[in-house]
Amino acid sequence: MRRLTADYIFPVDSPPIADGVVVVDDGGAIVELGRRTDYDPATLDAHSGVLVPGWINTHCHLELSHMRGRVDT
Repeated sequence: MRRLTADYIFPVDSPPIADGVVVVDDGGAIVELGRRTDYDPATLDAHSGVLVPGWINTHCHLELSHMRGRVDT
């Protein structure tokens, strides 16, 4: 499991969490949201900025979809 922390976590369906933590299982699924104070600091993968769990990486697919078939892969 990974425990990612950032200045703010912006869950899709609840208010932002200051000094939040996103716990992700080995398969990449989000299993828990919490606050830094609830975890051992040595187990946290810390980042500056914000994390928005639940978003997927669709921007590349949308931006590059017009290139389908025009460029060798």
